[in-house]
Amino acid sequence: MIRRLLYLAAAAVLGSGAPLVCQQQRLATLFASDNVGADGGAVYFDLSAGQPVLLQELEVNVDAPIGTPLQVTVHALPSGTGYAGNEPSGAWTTVAVDDGTARSFGVDRPSRVPLLAQHLLLAGTQGIAVVVRGAAQRYTNGTGVNQSYSDGVITLTLGSASPAPFQSPVFAPRVWNGSVGYTPFTGLHPDFHATPTAGPAPLAVTLVDSSFTIDPAGLTSIEWDVDGDGTFDYSGATAQHTFANAGRHSITLKVVDSIHGAVTLTRTEYVVVGAVAPRFTWQPAGTSPTAIQFLDGTVPTPTAWAWDFDADGNVDSTQQNPLFAYQRPGMWRCRLSVTSPAGSFVVEDDVPVQTLPLPSFTTSYSFPTNVRGFWFRAPRSFSIVAARVPNEAGLTLQNAAIYRLASAPPFAPATLVSQPSFLALGVPAGVEIPVPFALSFAAGDYVGVLGAMGDATTTVNSYGTAPFATTLLGAPLVLGRLSADVNLVASNGIAPLATGTGPLGRVELAVTPAIASTYGAGTASGSGAPAPSLAPGSAPMLGTNGVLRITQSDGNAFGAMLGAFARGLLPTPFGDVLVDPVTLFPLDIGPLPIGTSTTSVPIPNVLSLQGAGPVVWQAVIVAPGSPNLLSLSNAVEWYLGL
Repeated sequence: MIRRLLYLAAAAVLGSGAPLVCQQQRLATLFASDNVGADGGAVYFDLSAGQPVLLQELEVNVDAPIGTPLQVTVHALPSGTGYAGNEPSGAWTTVAVDDGTARSFGVDRPSRVPLLAQHLLLAGTQGIAVVVRGAAQRYTNGTGVNQSYSDGVITLTLGSASPAPFQSPVFAPRVWNGSVGYTPFTGLHPDFHATPTAGPAPLAVTLVDSSFTIDPAGLTSIEWDVDGDGTFDYSGATAQHTFANAGRHSITLKVVDSIHGAVTLTRTEYVVVGAVAPRFTWQPAGTSPTAIQFLDGTVPTPTAWAWDFDADGNVDSTQQNPLFAYQRPGMWRCRLSVTSPAGSFVVEDDVPVQTLPLPSFTTSYSFPTNVRGFWFRAPRSFSIVAARVPNEAGLTLQNAAIYRLASAPPFAPATLVSQPSFLALGVPAGVEIPVPFALSFAAGDYVGVLGAMGDATTTVNSYGTAPFATTLLGAPLVLGRLSADVNLVASNGIAPLATGTGPLGRVELAVTPAIASTYGAGTASGSGAPAPSLAPGSAPMLGTNGVLRITQSDGNAFGAMLGAFARGLLPTPFGDVLVDPVTLFPLDIGPLPIGTSTTSVPIPNVLSLQGAGPVVWQAVIVAPGSPNLLSLSNAVEWYLGL
């Protein structure tokens, strides 16, 4: 009677009607484990609340690689009953399950577990058991001083563990590594879920009420409106309805108790009937190296298609199975939107265009001062134009380094320090990292690649099987494991590199047969300034502007570019002309500042030019007032490609 009067007093102060649900709060224990249970085992503790609270999600500590799917169930004893001595008991009931999205985030790191339906914990103490399947729970041995946690609203008193739920043996004391996400609760809170929420017509759906009330008498009425006409069609804690027609259907639940009256909850367009499952596949079209044939695989067949091949927000095709030629190699994001009588449905996926095939993802590896990758000996000449680190761990930053190795890396321990030819740190996850210069390799060169998600304190590698046989632009090769015992960010990629047994770290590379290299030496003007230098600023790909970078130190200089279709060696009073004088064609550059400037040469997008070369370039600098009047740069050699 006293308890009921307390409920009535609370209701009088707060008013009737909708519930008072506050912002979610979280009480955590610790994530420093020194013990581990069994897959499918249980961890027990008492949860005490000074007022009613809604349990909404958990965090757990599991002994599993990042990304491992978890199945989590929460069990409770009758209110007022603690866990101690009751672990092997038939009094436990399942009160909550995960919503299907729970994944491991690694050892001693919180793995988030949203609950499918909330659990109402009344004021008082209740024994709780958390069971995880798919991984073993990690926990900490109790010391007497690490077994109680409180935030003023709820208190966790810990605890014990058993290899099998609700069975002996039981090990104690054990401190559950986890957290409880909850909201303080007062009032009547309507809630429900449906199974299934999408499918072809006719679709049979089961509706389940999961509402909460502080009224000790419970709910007095539960009604369902399944067609949005304002009339309630069913009553009871569960209802079944078959939707005959395609479309998006809103569901309204009305619940009533003796304190708060009627409260409703509407989930708009909650059940989708006639829903399609959009999907697509792709394959090289063969008409050009970057042409892709897209194939719609949506079931059932939609009535309309809208393809956005580069995820720029613009519709590129409305055909069912379009052909599209990308402008360059890369990791492109494609978006397909399909239309059916039930509405529009969207799917996105990555489309690798002319990339180095990698082994499939196996697991994530995390250690702050270890980074992994792969190495290979180039079977042909090629250039790397972009990179990206796979992000199964769901972190926010990616880091990549590419090395030009002098030889095959030694087995660990390595002592020779290598510096990257290309380094990108702190790049947002998921985006392609362009290489802003020509990173070209000749056949026989040794190439090393490292990459990881994270920052200066966190490193997560995407593992794949090694050694791995693959192809580079059609030429076979084998990827081997490459490792460095450093944090890639903190070291700026400067580290001893080693190979060894074990998995490799996956880094996606976009490649092209277009290559650019330098040869020969320049001649100074005699003014005391060094000889000018010429360097490729990009891989010479068809349909792009080939970039050449000129660095010179003479004042008031201007210049021209000598182009030709073969190398040459013609001595002159001003130095050696390094391009073929027979096929020579000049390009005016104009005034040149001290320092580095660029000049661009349009490359036709003509497929017959694939592999054409060499095209060679040498800069001629006019330096008025200098002893030689002229200076000559070294030369750059192109082979064109896509």
